[in-house]
Amino acid sequence: TENQFTVQFSQLPAGTYSLIITDVMGRQVVQRLITINNEEQTENIKLYPNTAKGIYLIKVSDNRGVSVHTKKFIVQ
Repeated sequence: TENQFTVQFSQLPAGTYSLIITDVMGRQVVQRLITINNEEQTENIKLYPNTAKGIYLIKVSDNRGVSVHTKKFIVQ
């Protein structure tokens, strides 16, 4: 489906995590709280239909605000 992707969480301690997606200018596009309960967990992330093409950054932080994962991705 357009503007949708899957994030696989692996071997993170159980707890609540913040997932934030920003564009290259630092503008926040998505913010979501995700509760991790399993050693392997998958979350579907949907972007707004009008999300512009370009490079984005996804950042996952723990409940103390410490980044546990950061990755760039491209919307085409």
